[in-house]
Amino acid sequence: MSKNKSKKRSLQEYLDNDNIKGLENALKLEHTIGFPYSKYKYARYDWNSEKEYNDFIAICEKNNSISGQIHNKYKRTTYYITIILYKNQYFTQIEWILDRDDNKNIWYTNNPFTNYLSALEFTYQQVFH
Repeated sequence: MSKNKSKKRSLQEYLDNDNIKGLENALKLEHTIGFPYSKYKYARYDWNSEKEYNDFIAICEKNNSISGQIHNKYKRTTYYITIILYKNQYFTQIEWILDRDDNKNIWYTNNPFTNYLSALEFTYQQVFH
């Protein structure tokens, strides 16, 4: 029975890795440093204090990240994506600009995830659905 569990776990890991690569490719994510598009937006309810947020920014500006820019022609929207690991959480920032917005307002959403695959799946949903 333990062999069977081990095989299932290996199969699940294999499938997860395949999903990760597929999502990274679909989102056109590449290795970057820090926040290539803009700093992670501050929202008071996301942090215990402004100092905690400032510490996050100071450390993450120098950390590895993955980022991508993708245009969804059906939504007529351009997305700027950054995912960065900090204190065992994957922080996602998705910024978007609507093509039909003459003011070029930038909208965004931020979310932390404990699991990289969940961060990718959330990001994919935001961009393509």
